Amino acid sequence: MSLATDLGIGVPLEHGLHSTLVGMRLCERLGVDAETAAQAYYGCLLFYVGCTAPADVGTEIFGADDALTTYATPTRYGSRSEMAAGMLRALAPPGGPPLTRALQVARGLPKLARGFKGVVAAICEVGEMLSHRLGLPGRMSRLFAYGGERWDGKGIPGRAKREQVPLAVRIVHVARDAAFQRMLGGPEFAARVIRERAGGAFDPAIADRVVEDARGVLTLDDEASAWADVLASEPSPQLTLEGEAIERALAAMGDFADLASPYLVGHSRGVAELAGAAARLCGLDASGLATTVRGALVHDLGRVAVPVRIWNKAGPLTPDDWERVRLHAYHSERVITRSAFLAGLAPAAAFHHERLDGSGYHRGAAAAEIGRPARLIAAADAYHAMTEPRPHRPARSPGEAAQLLGEEARARRLDVDAAAAVIEASGQRAPKIERPAGLTEREAEVVKLLARGNQTKQVARALGISVKTVDRHIQNAYAKIGVSTRAGATLFAMEHGLVAWGEFPIREATMATAHTRASPRVGDGNRGVRERLLAGLPVMDRRLEVAGVSTAVLEGGDGPPIVLLPAPGEFAAVWIRVIPDLVTTHHVIAPDLPGSGASELSDGAPDLNTVLRWLGELISETCATPPVLVGHTAGGALAARFAVDHSDRLDRIVLVDTYGLARFRPA
Repeated sequence: MSLATDLGIGVPLEHGLHSTLVGMRLCERLGVDAETAAQAYYGCLLFYVGCTAPADVGTEIFGADDALTTYATPTRYGSRSEMAAGMLRALAPPGGPPLTRALQVARGLPKLARGFKGVVAAICEVGEMLSHRLGLPGRMSRLFAYGGERWDGKGIPGRAKREQVPLAVRIVHVARDAAFQRMLGGPEFAARVIRERAGGAFDPAIADRVVEDARGVLTLDDEASAWADVLASEPSPQLTLEGEAIERALAAMGDFADLASPYLVGHSRGVAELAGAAARLCGLDASGLATTVRGALVHDLGRVAVPVRIWNKAGPLTPDDWERVRLHAYHSERVITRSAFLAGLAPAAAFHHERLDGSGYHRGAAAAEIGRPARLIAAADAYHAMTEPRPHRPARSPGEAAQLLGEEARARRLDVDAAAAVIEASGQRAPKIERPAGLTEREAEVVKLLARGNQTKQVARALGISVKTVDRHIQNAYAKIGVSTRAGATLFAMEHGLVAWGEFPIREATMATAHTRASPRVGDGNRGVRERLLAGLPVMDRRLEVAGVSTAVLEGGDGPPIVLLPAPGEFAAVWIRVIPDLVTTHHVIAPDLPGSGASELSDGAPDLNTVLRWLGELISETCATPPVLVGHTAGGALAARFAVDHSDRLDRIVLVDTYGLARFRPA
């Protein structure tokens, strides 16, 4: 599993093993007890086991495949200024044209402001859940909740500092960063970095052990495998898995891979269930059945080595993209074969894209090389994938999938018996409806749609209910499940069968109602609502003609101008909690964006250039001096984009997320 996390975060294979050896050397020099050493051992190995949970969000924020690992990870434990610089480089990698980089920063900053804490929270929460299912006892898996904390208390969520952060976690933080910095510049370089971070992110007593003996702690043989050394350094008593615990751990590994994209959620479990049912129909013995099911659970582990943007790409794949996709089975094999226990699964798991006529990948193996479990997994994987949505197509019906699978068998690409068994198994299985954790029918529907990557508004449209009602169902469901993030809820849905193959395709579940349910605007048609919301505010609700848009504007107060931009779809009343204070010190201008609230467009939806021109004219019309430009969530993206071209027309910009909305002050 540690090797899979290396692939997931884009570092060389065995980096996690190297970190573990560093951690064990630190434990020895610190003289910690056996329990702390064991916690540090497994914590180092599995530190990034939650890394796939927010993978699609990270891709949306940073864009470039390796930007986060290349530019942000080296500064993860640095000072605030170092972290900020690393994040900016990740948003706009050096070397690009200045204007392009400025646009990348402008587009990425609002997403980063909204999403970064959630990314860290998801990694920690899913890390705790998956590590427990991998076999760690609760006292160890609970430590993953502290993964984002720091010695100085400035971590995420920032609920612990100094000795409140468990000793094992403090050791893991130093070990992981020291191993990473060693990889970048060698032991002496790593020691300098760790020394600079002592008292900040790191416990000084632990950092000192690295500085005092950098070569003793950090010297590693990059030419030899660390596998045997890591196994030999495992503290006693060693953790072992037996019986059903093995299947639970393998299922956790499959879920780790499937979390990388909402299009993949539940895939590995579904393939394992279908392949297992088909194996029984084919009369496989207990050993063959176990190999089939276990191999299916981990067959796509190598997916995490492929950038998420490729799995989420709706358009044609480039030759480079396609080559990366072809290699995911190879990466699965690399990871699986390193374990003597799992190596026997490789011929079943890593051959799921091979075809009997030699046209498959990654080996181009022919029929004689493909065993019976591999043939069953290949057929189950093909059928299952067809009944799932993909970015470039909707999910196919079970009937369509069965027909296409039969055509593959008749063309001698898939095994006839395996294809027939998979089709029969899929036809005999009726969806078993269970509602774990006491979820109501509607709460379960909401969780399913969230797990498939739908946003709150999309869930509301799909179910024909209000966003407020969806929010209530989400809060109730999260409380019952015992999670606090979408990633945690997604993992719960996968564990408990709420996300089944062919169920709730992303596009179909939302697009069917997207054009028939218009969201009510708080505009002239809802004048009573608008008046009630604005009652008592010390501003005028006026209308201006700006760039051809009949613009609704809240305006009041004297002093330096401040323009408050809501997000598209909102209206200026989102600022009602801060306007009363602002008007005592500022000239407040709070418009509804074109096409939102009560700002009317003569035709169609506005494009970006229209809105930017509108904003420039609004500032000229209402502001005597350069204003402070404040944007709420997506309104912040608009503010940042305007600032790229018109920084001379602004005093400064301020980006505010929903959490900070009520706390915003311009100073």
